[in-house]
Amino acid sequence: MKNIVFFFANRENKKMSMTIYFTKSCFAWIRVCIGALFRIFHRTFYGFDMKNAELIQNINQTYPSIFMRVFMLADILSKQKNMQYCISATNKDAIKNSIVVVSKHIANNKHIIKLLKRNRNIIISDTIEIMLDPNTIQYYDGMMCCSHKAMHYLKQNHPDAPVYFVQHGIDPRIQTVRPPIEHFSPYYFGSPENILLFESIKPLVHIIYTNDDRGRINHNWHLHLSDANFHYAVRPLMQRKKYKPFVKGFTAAACNANILIHADDGDALHYLGEDYPYLIKEELCEEVVLRYMRQAHADFGTERWRYGLEKMSRLRACCGAQVIVEQFMNMIQQVVVNKGPGHTGSRYRH
Repeated sequence: MKNIVFFFANRENKKMSMTIYFTKSCFAWIRVCIGALFRIFHRTFYGFDMKNAELIQNINQTYPSIFMRVFMLADILSKQKNMQYCISATNKDAIKNSIVVVSKHIANNKHIIKLLKRNRNIIISDTIEIMLDPNTIQYYDGMMCCSHKAMHYLKQNHPDAPVYFVQHGIDPRIQTVRPPIEHFSPYYFGSPENILLFESIKPLVHIIYTNDDRGRINHNWHLHLSDANFHYAVRPLMQRKKYKPFVKGFTAAACNANILIHADDGDALHYLGEDYPYLIKEELCEEVVLRYMRQAHADFGTERWRYGLEKMSRLRACCGAQVIVEQFMNMIQQVVVNKGPGHTGSRYRH
């Protein structure tokens, strides 16, 4: 197999009106005929450059987390000089004789997974922050995690499953960032649903949303990174068994900035350590978050602030492109070897 295909789904707009939903459902066949009007309706991408405006504008209708994971991985892998595989990303399910990485919610769609299996594909799940349905695990030849908590959960609950860790990376569009050095400048970068913003915090933090409340991506959010030296990353409590990768931490590290985040948020404690000065350990409430914000402001430019930046510098080394490529290709090699020639089913049964 010489193809690695990242298979993703379009995002369903949950906030559309019932009239629009009914119209789109009744006239689905029209979408097939004039699919060009829908930017990523059944498209396959072979060339990747996340700085390419044309490419970016063509993937507006997918989940922001898929954009950040699928297209980031494809971008990094496709630029490798000695890459032996053809790298592509598609929302078509007519994939055959390939290594298919199935992303996010679609990884729990048993009908699609069975179809991919019948087409003699090697299938690897990458659910990003959600967990696999136990009823679909048996169909996978590999399970890729970008969160240490997710990997620990899967290994603990499915000890015989082929689980691999592949680091989440930094958006390739983020190049050299020089944050302000004269004054404290806190920013939030992320989705509207991922911020816990108390009234007393609102005047203190500049907010740059990476997408709107309908999921449409803001492609210019990264242009504001040089304005920030402190990344506010306090989010509402997450659902059980929803393990977010530490993307906000990696982004802050790439920008030479400190970060405010709770210790229970994904892999924050794993990467930052107990002694990171802006790691919240108390129960989240307005008083606690405000106290940390004031402390960070008071610390700016001090030894304590610089110690935080040293921690972030070490974090930056963990998520470089070469680290990710090595982890991903080691996973591919092991999955292909374990699969064996002529074998069409998964070796794992839960």
